[in-house]
Amino acid sequence: MAQKVSSLVFLKYYVCLVNIMMLFSCSNDNKIAIYDVSDLGEDRYKILSQWNVLGPVRLEDTLKDKKYIDIDHLRQISYNEREFVSNPFLMPAKARFKLFFSKELENTYKKFNSEIIDFSEIKPNEKLKNVFGSAIYFSCKILSPKEDTIHFLTKSSDALKIWLNSSLVNESNDQKRSLNLFYDDFTSLHLNKGVNILTVKKINYSGEIYFKGIFCRNKYRDLFFHERNVNLLLQKSIEKDKLLLCENFSNVLDSTLLYSIKDVNGKEVFSYKRPIYSDPLIPIGSLAANHAYLVSYCKNGFKFSQAFYKGNADSAYGFYAKQKIRFTNNIEQISQIDTYLYRLRFLLNHSSRKDDWWWSHKVSHLLYELENYFNNLDKKQSELTNSTGVQLRAYRSKIDNSIQHYVFISPDNYDVSKALPLVVLVKPISENHHHFLSSSQLSRAWSINRAKYLANKYRYNILLPSGRFYLNEEFVPISESEILNAMQDVEKNYNIDIDRIYLQGNCSAGKRALTFAGHYPDKFAAVGLYAPVYKTMNSNKWLTNNGPESLLGNLSNLPLFIHYDKQDTHSPFVLFEKLLDDCNKKGMDLKVSSSALSGMFYNTFLVGEETFSFFKGKRRKTKNVKINYKSYNSKYNKIYWLSFEKDQLKDKSEIKADFTVNSQTISITGKNISKISIDLKTLSINPKLPLIVNYNDKQLYHKVYDKPRLDLRIKMEAELKNKFDIKDKVIADLFGDPFIIIANSNKKENKLLSSLKNEYENFYFAKCPIYYSDNISNIDLKSKNILFIGHEFNNNLIIKNALDAIPLDVQNDFVKIGGKSIRGNNITFMNIFKSPFNPDKIMAIYSSNNNQFDHMISSPWIYGFESLIVED
Repeated sequence: MAQKVSSLVFLKYYVCLVNIMMLFSCSNDNKIAIYDVSDLGEDRYKILSQWNVLGPVRLEDTLKDKKYIDIDHLRQISYNEREFVSNPFLMPAKARFKLFFSKELENTYKKFNSEIIDFSEIKPNEKLKNVFGSAIYFSCKILSPKEDTIHFLTKSSDALKIWLNSSLVNESNDQKRSLNLFYDDFTSLHLNKGVNILTVKKINYSGEIYFKGIFCRNKYRDLFFHERNVNLLLQKSIEKDKLLLCENFSNVLDSTLLYSIKDVNGKEVFSYKRPIYSDPLIPIGSLAANHAYLVSYCKNGFKFSQAFYKGNADSAYGFYAKQKIRFTNNIEQISQIDTYLYRLRFLLNHSSRKDDWWWSHKVSHLLYELENYFNNLDKKQSELTNSTGVQLRAYRSKIDNSIQHYVFISPDNYDVSKALPLVVLVKPISENHHHFLSSSQLSRAWSINRAKYLANKYRYNILLPSGRFYLNEEFVPISESEILNAMQDVEKNYNIDIDRIYLQGNCSAGKRALTFAGHYPDKFAAVGLYAPVYKTMNSNKWLTNNGPESLLGNLSNLPLFIHYDKQDTHSPFVLFEKLLDDCNKKGMDLKVSSSALSGMFYNTFLVGEETFSFFKGKRRKTKNVKINYKSYNSKYNKIYWLSFEKDQLKDKSEIKADFTVNSQTISITGKNISKISIDLKTLSINPKLPLIVNYNDKQLYHKVYDKPRLDLRIKMEAELKNKFDIKDKVIADLFGDPFIIIANSNKKENKLLSSLKNEYENFYFAKCPIYYSDNISNIDLKSKNILFIGHEFNNNLIIKNALDAIPLDVQNDFVKIGGKSIRGNNITFMNIFKSPFNPDKIMAIYSSNNNQFDHMISSPWIYGFESLIVED
């Protein structure tokens, strides 16, 4: 009996063993990743998200001192790479037996959810990123209807080995690329007719195990290559009269390239045909010294160019500094020349000159634009002529008459007779205080080159205004107005399609962009954001009312795009999660996208491909637009075809309006509105038919009307206790329009004035517009917002028209402003009023009832979020 039981037990174990052996004699997963390339045309590419994956295969300790990419990791499971790559979908029993008992290895089909594959998804409960030196093998089959050549584009955080049909076709360097060096390799795959087997080995050396694969043909190979290579020349681009290329472009693009070198006149001074597998250099001994040039090549209609300077950059600075004397009679031209010289001098004296790979390229670009600018002035031609398309522009601000700046990027072969779209960028907050011309946005030459590439690809103009953003200030009126000033200067000097102006902001600039669009939604065709900050952290009522959370509904007619990276720790999802919820609740026209590792790009690049693609084809809505608008400030009172005046200034105004063409009826619902004005030119009005206007469900107008504008009063404006009161403005609003500061000469306020002046000029790099009361004109008083320093003046014009009129009483033991009394003998205050010289302007008094009048209210242009500020 015992023998019979023993036999049964043996038989049971034998059957189990046979089943296991059968299991290991074939794939443990019948599904195989297969890609059919019969439909892979020149205008298409395939993103590879399906693979059969084996790994990670860990290293034995005895192998960890060797070059990881050269190690045959599969020998540790009684197998080898040579056999594996011949048929990775059918492994021998012995190897599969080891895999079966390993907790770390798998060999299975896997479909990944994103374009960029995170191989830690294979075993999400284990910290695979810590498995240094391990290898992951992934394979697929390629079906080709004929012998063919396609291109395999790969991005990898570490070294790769690539086999096609058992032959090694590419082996990248074994290096720690990390996320910052997550870049492309280009491999040509020469396919057999029928089934082909592709296998990739990826080393985990950096601690990041990311990968992206694409199949494409020549057109997209070239496109992706140019997208990656934002630079053409080496750091030290000239050596012994040879121009050194940073990469063997002819090899990668598999074609002979014709390089053209032109001077600032656009004249080709040298051309060079560079064959495949030749040295990456161009002889330039024949070029004249001490001049800037533009080297370029074209491939499949795409132009790739870069400036270089043959000569000494320090000597060039001295030469151009002397040249500007020829243009001293033209302030605009001198300002433009000084802009380039300021930036050039900054770079020549900067410590990065020793170790910044991009330093010489930044300097070369400036020297080219300087020489080109002088050349265009001498020939009296457009400043864009023969430009690189990346210009530093200067203009005179309407706010304080100072020189302000912006970067303007235009596509190559820009035909000024044709209007192009404009992408307006908003600067994010900065950790350090820098002049715009020495800001981080200008220091990242690779980011500017990338923006230039996208300008070429999409035929967009790009505007990056300084916006007077220098630190972490809120989106205050002076910054908003300066962005508008820059936009106006661009529209004046370039041919911009005003119906295709787009707005973009990244991270903290996303919040600024949302605020800007909330005030002026009718200026833009679409808004694109990357991981935007949304919530206003400051509890100040003015900031809350003028922030995105309050004004989001104003964007109801604007297509909104948000892109983010789930792994982005700099701008995590929690910053804008509520924005997505609010957009959905309000039924916004919202598109959201996400891709792994994109955060490392959009947090440093000026612009992004995702937003540019989203903007394509979108136009500003102008005709018969349905209106939904909220305003807390009377200066934001115009939206599309409708403008309005507030009733109670301290309250918010809300207005919704729609136009029905068939019945020629305008239906409006409003809150806190005293007057409306309708621009009938932008509505499809038939002047021969009656126009009906309903307000809050009551008919307000019903007549035939043939004029371009219709003004209707809803109710009489509420009487103010004092005609100079301003209920919905704050002190910061004063600096959002042209303003002056008026003080007495030789008075006790001089010490304060000096402190205020230094504070303004040190922060804004601009002269503070200070006037003295004995040298002020009536035109100045009427045309500007005014900040008076002190409340006692010896100018009768000021005393009679302003100080005697406003409700202000300053005594030794109290200050009374309007109906509010503040007791004390050391009161410093700042309060705004409607200007007695011009009711459309603002006036403010900054004074004290103490003879020792010190500067107590700092940076009111940044922190003036109240109409009255008191320090005691």
